[in-house]
This record gives sequence, structure tokens and C-alpha cells, in this order.
Amino acid sequence: MASGQTQYYGLSQWEAADKVERVDFNSDNAKIDGALHTLAEGAVWEKIGETRAGIPQMSLSIHVPSIGRYRSLQLIFQASMAKGQDLILLASPGDNSNYITLTESGTVSVTSKQFTLLQTTGEGGGTATLFPFGRDSSVGICINSISREGSTFRSIRSMGCNPSILWTSIRQLFVLGSSSSTVDAGSQICLLYTSPSP
Repeated sequence: MASGQTQYYGLSQWEAADKVERVDFNSDNAKIDGALHTLAEGAVWEKIGETRAGIPQMSLSIHVPSIGRYRSLQLIFQASMAKGQDLILLASPGDNSNYITLTESGTVSVTSKQFTLLQTTGEGGGTATLFPFGRDSSVGICINSISREGSTFRSIRSMGCNPSILWTSIRQLFVLGSSSSTVDAGSQICLLYTSPSP
């Protein structure tokens, strides 16, 4: 029988004088099997895509293929913008006309189908987790972010649901500055998804 055990999972460790027994191996295999099953049942994040602004631009976007396959999406963002502007997330069905309107002058008009990621910032970052919510599968969201303007820090920790956006309608996510401000060069977003829905 093993006289020692590993630190984290309590697996068998033998000294030279220990008698090796099958019961030790069976016990270890059961622990390993249980730990692997727990991992398989948990959320495993995989990347859908990422984009970075090489120059100041109106928005960053990522295409979301087959949204119905996913249990949730996590957007990781890092951005810098014009002083006094907010960073906004828009969920779109790919037909921007209902969500973002670009006028001839280049200004952006947005509808209520948006979420604020950062407030009045010079720079900041965080995460936004989106998920289907309720019987109608509206989009639920949890936002955690921090921003800095000079020596002043602001944070957002919010949860909510926007019933005007259906989970199954999302085809693209846009991140843009409020009031037609640009997202500065070096800003980036990365979109992950949890393992596909059963």
C-alpha cells in the first residue's frame, strides 16, 4: 500500500519499501475520472475571434456564427477613447440598419439595443458576458470593467437584460465610442464562447 499521497488530488505515491497494490490504482483512477468529468461538465471557453484597431476608427466588430450553438459569450475588451465619451457594445443581427445608422457625415446613431461597457474614460478594459435569458431568450449581460481618466478611476459592475435583443438574432457584436467618437489605435476586443449547448 502507498505510504504517501500527492498534494492536490491525493493520488498514491510509493516509497521503495511500499507494497504496490491494485486498490491504490483503482482509487487513483476513480479520482482522476471524477476530476475529468467535472472539467467536461464545466464551461470551457474557446475563441471565436479577435480584432485590434490599427488606426483610430468608428468601431470594432466580430462576426458571431451560429449563436444558437452557444450557452454564453464572453467579450474581453481593452480600449482608449476621446475624453468624456463612453464605450458601447451593440448586439446586431448583421443588418446594421436596425442598430447602427451611419449618416453621410459619418456620425453614428444607435438605438436602445446597446450596453455601456466603460464610462467617461480615457482608457480601460474589462469583460462582458452575454447569455440567453428568460422564456423569450432575450440577451442577458454581466459587465465588469474599470476605466481611468488621469488619476480618476471608474468601475462598472452591472447586470441586466435587454428584451429588444433576442439571443438567436445576434450575428455580430460592435464596440464603439458614444457621440461619434472614435476608438483609438491599439484598442482590442476578443470574443470567447462556452462549450456548445447540448
